[in-house]
Amino acid sequence: MKNPFWTTAEKEFQRIDVTYSYRERLYRLFQLITEGRDAVVALCAIDNFRLVNQKYGRETGDSVLERAWGGLISKLPERGVAARLFGDGFVIAFPGTEPELQRVVEMLSSKIPYQEKHPLSWSIGCTLLPAPSNPMEWRSAFEEVDRSLNEAKKRGGNIVLLFKGIDQFRVIANGPPSRSVYSNGPRDVQ
Repeated sequence: MKNPFWTTAEKEFQRIDVTYSYRERLYRLFQLITEGRDAVVALCAIDNFRLVNQKYGRETGDSVLERAWGGLISKLPERGVAARLFGDGFVIAFPGTEPELQRVVEMLSSKIPYQEKHPLSWSIGCTLLPAPSNPMEWRSAFEEVDRSLNEAKKRGGNIVLLFKGIDQFRVIANGPPSRSVYSNGPRDVQ
């Protein structure tokens, strides 16, 4: 079932001048959604997703993406919006402050099933954006969540990091490091 706000937001997204890049259109849509209130922005990526495509094929990968997307949007607040930004990467934004980050933490605990023995996990980079008033602030927020996500991946995945400044992050939640089911390294699932 669609988020009741999404139908309106989707129409508005289509009306935003198509001469803007996809990201610029997202910035403008997020601006409309938050209406000048504080916002939570997160960039989520599926841990070890590339390996799923390599070992099981793109059809299985597509199925994993569909399940991940379904789980992600089911946890969004009423005025939240999610978009696929790249391969296995999704961006979400919704009005809120630090207490609302709990929704992002819930996503971390929601494993993405693709095999019963080996569910996939999320790496999530977050930032808080105080009352954004223009698309440039959203561009900065995207840079912050990108840095947070990269740091989460460096730390082994299955973690939610909040951007606090250049090379400064706060762990919001974490599980055991993501494990690859594809190699014979020490982090393999038995």
